[in-house]
Amino acid sequence: MLNSIATKGSEQKKTLAILVLVTIASVLASLFMVNQEIWLDDSFISFRYAKNLHNGLGLVFNAGERVEGYTNFLWTLFSYVGIKLGFEAINFSHALSIFAQAVTLYLIFTLGNTVSRTAYWALLAPVFLAFNVAFVSYPAMGMETTFFTMLVILAFVCFSRNVHQNVPGGLVVGAILLGIALTRFDGFVLVLIMLGYRVLVAREIKKNIPVVLVFVVGLALYNFWRLSYYPTPLPNTFYAKVGFSMQQLWHGMKYVLHFFVDSGHYLIILGIASLLQKRISPLVRFAAWVVSWQLVYIILVGGDWMPYFRFIIPVLPLLFFLMQEGLWSVFERMKSVQRTGRLPVALAVVTSLLFFLFVCKPLVGASSFNRQMRGGFFRPLHARTIGLYLDKALPSDYVVAIEWAGIMPYYMHQRVLDTAGLTDRDIVLQDFPSFPMGRASTPEYIAGRKPHLIVTCAQIFDSLAEAVAGTTRRFSFLPEGNFVHDYYATLSSPGSPYSARIMKISDQAYWPVLVRRDLLDSQLFIEGDLIGSSKQEEGKR
Repeated sequence: MLNSIATKGSEQKKTLAILVLVTIASVLASLFMVNQEIWLDDSFISFRYAKNLHNGLGLVFNAGERVEGYTNFLWTLFSYVGIKLGFEAINFSHALSIFAQAVTLYLIFTLGNTVSRTAYWALLAPVFLAFNVAFVSYPAMGMETTFFTMLVILAFVCFSRNVHQNVPGGLVVGAILLGIALTRFDGFVLVLIMLGYRVLVAREIKKNIPVVLVFVVGLALYNFWRLSYYPTPLPNTFYAKVGFSMQQLWHGMKYVLHFFVDSGHYLIILGIASLLQKRISPLVRFAAWVVSWQLVYIILVGGDWMPYFRFIIPVLPLLFFLMQEGLWSVFERMKSVQRTGRLPVALAVVTSLLFFLFVCKPLVGASSFNRQMRGGFFRPLHARTIGLYLDKALPSDYVVAIEWAGIMPYYMHQRVLDTAGLTDRDIVLQDFPSFPMGRASTPEYIAGRKPHLIVTCAQIFDSLAEAVAGTTRRFSFLPEGNFVHDYYATLSSPGSPYSARIMKISDQAYWPVLVRRDLLDSQLFIEGDLIGSSKQEEGKR
């Protein structure tokens, strides 16, 4: 017996050492394989709110305008703390996300270690998760996704270990659930899913009273402040984006299907299918409950436009856990029909390795995804450079209209008109159609708001000639009806109150922009023959 305990202790030490190495490798992949070119513009919307709070303007996007254009209150407050400490918000978010990344890997290992017959098998889920392109990419994007995922898995582990069954533990679990709901506005859905299992399936009504009490009181206090501070009961982004239709349900179903089919997650399907052939444990049943209802929610809201299936990431660790447990059941059945365990072990190792390489393949292509995210009009680092320049060059009373209302506005102090309406209450009150990133406001409407500049791209060119040729060429070949094309083609035409011009940011940095005609005498703008070039390109088509 002593030898068995010693062997088990040695095995635990080795698996923890392997887990540490895997975690380091995962973090290094986030830092170096996925670089800052993958910044998501939306994350900087929250950063601008945090920056304005730090500057004494309140939790607002524009000074004096109380519009709730974020859905991640707690993450926005963390960004404020980072700015307060002297960090740039994106760098502070990277640090928090990498911490959450490491903690999540440890949590999912401990979860598997409580049910697996061997500690080595409990490494399967963390290893697959550690090198999954979605899990590795989001810590570099500035979003709250990785931190939110950590809180969800932490709450799940606390429930599975019955931490909530005494009053102090219940208060802690309630605080974690409150953190989930405050980190993402729709986080309360996952909270209700987990509480639903504990109350309806596990029949733990009395034991969850402290949990529910902390969660409900905390959420009530937060909403009391929120409703007294902002004019609408839901965030402005809800009114800009969310609707309900059969088409939305269809998009949601395709979103979930593509995750399992197009992303190389076939081994997850195999593992979960294997679980259906045996009586599952309460822990596995709990995980399956959480994953299933989250997928139902994703289908109902129509999925998400952001990369790498963002809505699935919070339950991705549980999906890999279910895969791990399902494959263990396959492994056990194979051993039962073999005189020795050598063949099952060999097959398990080879199969896992092959699928691991297949799942990791998208990570190798992260650089191509960076190019895809940049596109022909928006490059995150260029947006940062442009924002810093406009902050210094433009008068304080200027208004800049922009579709990408994140990175560029974060580095500016001027008022910004978000043409997608995420941070603009007037736009969501108009009868503009919704699209995945907000409301499709028209060029004529934006011109009627009379901003001083209208941004049509966030790309810097090396010379004046390249800026003229490159911009007109790209816009000319855009399909009619494209959001950016509409602004450029409509508002740069003769007779429009705006004119296409170029700003010289430095000797080798030229940026095209639409300028209100009464400002053309300003020395900020170069006379670029963008209109004439655009007409020539249109004649060639």
